[in-house]
Amino acid sequence: MALLPFALIYLLIVLLPFLLFYFVRKNYRSKHAWILLPLNIVGWAFSLFLWTWGYNYAATRLREKVTTEMELDQLTFFAEQVIGRINGISTSSPLELVQSPSQIELERISLALELEMKDHGVSTWGKPKLFAVKPYGILRKLGISGIYVPFTGEAHIDGSYLKLQQLFIAAHELSHAYGVTSEAEADFFAYKTLMSIPANDSALADAQYVAMFELLRSIRSRIRSLDPNVLVRLDSTLNDQVMNHLKLARKNSEMFREFIPGMQEAMNDRYLRMMGVEEGTKSYDLFVELAYSDWQE
Repeated sequence: MALLPFALIYLLIVLLPFLLFYFVRKNYRSKHAWILLPLNIVGWAFSLFLWTWGYNYAATRLREKVTTEMELDQLTFFAEQVIGRINGISTSSPLELVQSPSQIELERISLALELEMKDHGVSTWGKPKLFAVKPYGILRKLGISGIYVPFTGEAHIDGSYLKLQQLFIAAHELSHAYGVTSEAEADFFAYKTLMSIPANDSALADAQYVAMFELLRSIRSRIRSLDPNVLVRLDSTLNDQVMNHLKLARKNSEMFREFIPGMQEAMNDRYLRMMGVEEGTKSYDLFVELAYSDWQE
C-alpha cells in the first residue's frame, strides 16, 4: 500500500461511502445491525488508534528537561540570542514562495530526522511518507497545519503555507510518525533536525534559517502575550530579510482563517487532557523551554 503514489486518506474517503451504502442495503431491516455495527466500528477504531499511536502519550522523552516555565526576562534574553543568530544567516532561495517541499528535500529531512531520533533513543522503524493535502488551505480552515494519521501510517501537511514554514511542518509531522506525541517535542525534533543540516547542503541549504525562523516565531508569540512593548523593541533589531518573512507569514495566515475560530483548539485541549497531558494545548509552548535548555548545553 505504501507504494501507491497518492495519500491513502483519499482512498479511505472514496471507499467509505461505498461501504456505508453496502451496509444500508444489506442491513436496512435489521435493528440489531444498526445498533451493533456502529458500536463495533467505534470500538475497533479506538483500539487501533491506541495500539498504533495513542499509547505513546505515556512516554516521557524530553519533558523531564523542562522544570519551570520561562519568565519574560529569560524569554527576552533568549530572543536576543536567537535574533543575533538568525540575522547572520543569509538565504539564497525565494522562501516566500507558497510551494511544497520537493521529494529530494523531504528525503533529506527524513534522513536527518532519523539520525536525530536515534540520538534520543527513539525507534525509527519503517519509512513514513508525507503528502500535502489538497485542496490547499482546507486543513488550516479546520485549525490544523498538519496531521499524522496512524491508520494509514502517513503524515500530511497543508500546502498553503510559505515554503519555509512547510519545511518545518514536514519535519514536525514526520516526528509524529515515529511516535512522538507531544507537539512541543515534535517541534523540538523538527528544530534540531533542520539545525543539523549544514548550510552547504545542496539539497536543503536553508534548513538552519527555517529552524531559527520558527523558533523565533514561537518566542515572539510568548513575549507578545506578556509585554507587547518588549516585542516592539526586539523587532527593531531584526534585519530586513527576517522582518519581511515575518510579515509574509502573517499575511499568509490571514488568508486562511478557521471556519469556527477556537473550536479546534478547544477540542484538541480536551483530547490532550484525555490522553494524560495535564497542560492541554498549553504544553505546545514548552518547545521554547526545550530549545533554551538545548542552547545551554
